[in-house]
Amino acid sequence: MQNGNIWVLTKRSHLIWKAPLDSLSDRRGGARINEVDEDILKRKPIKKMYVDPRGLHCFFLAEHEIYYNYWNSPRVYQVTTRVDNAAQPKSFRSIDIQYVVPGDYETFEILLGTEDGQIYHACLNFSASKNNLEYIDNLRNVFETGDYRPILDLKIAKVGGRQVVLAITDHPTTLHQF
Repeated sequence: MQNGNIWVLTKRSHLIWKAPLDSLSDRRGGARINEVDEDILKRKPIKKMYVDPRGLHCFFLAEHEIYYNYWNSPRVYQVTTRVDNAAQPKSFRSIDIQYVVPGDYETFEILLGTEDGQIYHACLNFSASKNNLEYIDNLRNVFETGDYRPILDLKIAKVGGRQVVLAITDHPTTLHQF
């Protein structure tokens, strides 16, 4: 749940259920649950579900594949993960999102941490009026930790006008900042 919006991914059938929290507490039985049943998610090993702080954007990490859904959209999009003409797609483990312009929730940057200690960046725009996901900047490598350990979590923050990225790796747990 983020910002009063509840997102649920069912384990067995990979249905996405979305509902505003205030509609679930309606005693008259008028809960508004939106269901997204997309074949694109069927039989995919979803490892992680990430919802942005506004509760509008949801990403599903499935090994080498990433899927995206917008709060008001019935469609699930597959995010392109092939990078640098690589023969093998990357295995993503963590994600974080940041809006490019405060108050504009359609254009956002994502950082993705990989299984082998790399961080990738992309800038996306979801137009709610067109129900379309477009790439402003394609996925590209922006940082390597050098120790080739999985990046378990990522956080992006603006501190004093500077953008700071924190990455956490495992065994032993290490915090990287850049």
